[in-house]
Amino acid sequence: MTIPTPTTPTPTETSLDDALAAKIEPFDSFWEAPADIEKGYRTFGAFYRHNYLRWVPADRAARILVISCGPGYFVNVLRQTGYANVVGIDSFPDKVAHAARRGLDCRVARAFGFLGASEAPWDAIIAEQ
Repeated sequence: MTIPTPTTPTPTETSLDDALAAKIEPFDSFWEAPADIEKGYRTFGAFYRHNYLRWVPADRAARILVISCGPGYFVNVLRQTGYANVVGIDSFPDKVAHAARRGLDCRVARAFGFLGASEAPWDAIIAEQ
């Protein structure tokens, strides 16, 4: 399989994303949050604890990447549960800003470019969409 090259090749992190990602809505960002963002840390937290935690590695030192992290709801749950190496990425800065205010390691990045630039493998990658 040949990966198409971007129309304007540049060494930026987003080049591969621009060539492969959906154009209507990038899959590396999704916003399904309550109007009260802070309340979501509790309500979505309960959802993630019940539905997702059983599927992440038991090793609390595992490197976990959460793609489309939004305000960091699942990243927050993982940190509270003792996971030390959790990173969230989302392509929209306004969403990541909520996570940053809570001290969560969430970054503005596009998925393919971020993964391509990763120097070490991830033990688990969760795409929230």
